[in-house]
Amino acid sequence: MPNCEECPLNGEQVVQGEGDRTGIDVMFVGEAPGEEEAGARRPFVGPAGDVLRGAVSRYLPGKEVYYTNTILCRPPNNRKPRKAEITACHDRLLQEINEVHPRVVVPLGNTPLKALFGLEKITKRSGRELEVEDCDFKVFPLIHPSATLHLSRNIPIFNTGMRLLGEFLQGGVTEPDTVYKLLRQDDDVESMLQVAGMGLDVVAIDYECTHLRPWFGEPVTASFCWQEGHAHIFYLNTERKVEAWKEFLLSPCPKIAHGAKFEYQWTKWHYDIEINNLIACTLLMHYLIDENSPHDLATSKRLYTKLGYWEGKMQEHLIPKDEHHHTASEELLINYGCEDTDGCLQIYHQFKEAMTP
Repeated sequence: MPNCEECPLNGEQVVQGEGDRTGIDVMFVGEAPGEEEAGARRPFVGPAGDVLRGAVSRYLPGKEVYYTNTILCRPPNNRKPRKAEITACHDRLLQEINEVHPRVVVPLGNTPLKALFGLEKITKRSGRELEVEDCDFKVFPLIHPSATLHLSRNIPIFNTGMRLLGEFLQGGVTEPDTVYKLLRQDDDVESMLQVAGMGLDVVAIDYECTHLRPWFGEPVTASFCWQEGHAHIFYLNTERKVEAWKEFLLSPCPKIAHGAKFEYQWTKWHYDIEINNLIACTLLMHYLIDENSPHDLATSKRLYTKLGYWEGKMQEHLIPKDEHHHTASEELLINYGCEDTDGCLQIYHQFKEAMTP
């Protein structure tokens, strides 16, 4: 039971969790009841609740669902719950989870994520399993449905998360089969770039650099991909590799990039050449398809492909170098760079089809 006597909200309307307490597939844990919930004495019946319950109907048909909140009383003016309020309701929440015994607990937003697991940064964790030790249920965080009411760009992020949750319940979101290869030797780089430049339909390209601006940094790696699920990456650390890369960029082979301005600027600044036959920018293609959604590659990969795994891993395992810079392990860098070109190629094929009359 909640420790109401020690809670600053003691005396407010209590809104208990809703759903059967047996055979529950998903337990959604929100932040706190809102005005509509306090009036109806039911969780998730306001505008955010409509978004959530609608998504449950679309993406989780036939699943047994339970709804509750981190705290059971509405804070004044729907403000965020304070530490004392969360603490007073914490044991109740743990007991509720234990009694409901769901297969999957879904923290909706930072408040339940921090209350239950001491973590934040929900946007970067949303839509994939959170590995938690000594836990007899799975954890799958999502952004709060209310986020879709404040910013339209959160709508596809939330919907994709719910779709992935449905897949997760069906047996897990499987990582895609990928073959990402680091080319270490000059000969290997030269031979693979020669293949890439010989009559292929299109090749996705990408740089990983030490800075966002070419005049402040150096290119570290270049990656390229012409077959979905397969990509190559190499360090731009020898003259032969750089010359092979420049020769490929000048070849008539059709090339694409996500945010092609970035690749163009870095190539022009550091190598004093212009990329030949750069036929498409997938960022601009997505803008033409859906101008209201976010257009960054990480979001597009999550929305339109099964990629996005290494994006999260990179964010989790960045190593601070100084106030403005971070480093990452070679494995992460390889997979991160290759996944970007693989994702660019995959979404290009989808966007091209969507834009074809």
